[in-house]
Amino acid sequence: MLSKEKLQEVKGEILGLLYKHYPERFFTNAVAKYAERDEELVKRLLFELLKAKLVEMEAQGELASRKRLKWCMTRAAKATYDRKQKQEKGEFS
Repeated sequence: MLSKEKLQEVKGEILGLLYKHYPERFFTNAVAKYAERDEELVKRLLFELLKAKLVEMEAQGELASRKRLKWCMTRAAKATYDRKQKQEKGEFS
């Protein structure tokens, strides 16, 4: 099992991918390949991010099976990250 710090790092990698390619949606397995992690772990972390309202999900087929899910960063999370990026670059609005 990974430490809390490592799990936070993987969540950061996931959010980084979704931010960089916003508004494109990715299947769970594509996110797992990017993060170089097990698909079940990535799926669990994505559902945690969903509860935190940082990502949104689009289900393909029955949601109960959790198969063919597509993920995207929420608009609110994207706006927050945009503001943080501007602040880090010294751009203020």
